[in-house]
Amino acid sequence: GFCRQTLIGGNYELVDKVSHVPNPDYYALRLFNKLMSGKILDANVSEGIAGEVTAWAQCTNVDAYKSSVTIVLLNYGNTTQDVIIAPIQPSPSLGRSSEWSASLYLMTADSLKSRVVKCNDREMRLGPNDEIPECSPAPLKGNQGSVTLAMPKESYAFVVIPAEVLNATACA
Repeated sequence: GFCRQTLIGGNYELVDKVSHVPNPDYYALRLFNKLMSGKILDANVSEGIAGEVTAWAQCTNVDAYKSSVTIVLLNYGNTTQDVIIAPIQPSPSLGRSSEWSASLYLMTADSLKSRVVKCNDREMRLGPNDEIPECSPAPLKGNQGSVTLAMPKESYAFVVIPAEVLNATACA
């Protein structure tokens, strides 16, 4: 699940109590609820970026994507970090030159104090009739079971990868 201290009111609510505009954390909650299933997997971060980047993994909610793994990456650092996503044991069904695609939801902002968050470089602002914008995924191409993602400073991402690529039989 996803826990917040308050929906409206308090120190930093999901929805601004005066303007009723969603704050940046609202979009994290929305993606988390859309993509994460609750079936937790093991995710490790290599020593080179440990302390800067944290990773979590769960089977993806089947209402969003079937037979997939969602990895959440959080770059706490103030520099871009190259993150290589790869299985501990490559899938035997993928050949050496197998190409595959993942779905990327990369969340950034101009600063940590920004009131506007961007999903794949698109600002998340209410529509003309106060419609909440959709965060559309960007394609992320990988091959031979791995993909490299440049995580901008102070950003987070949801990466949805087919379970077969990561040899995640628990999510198949």
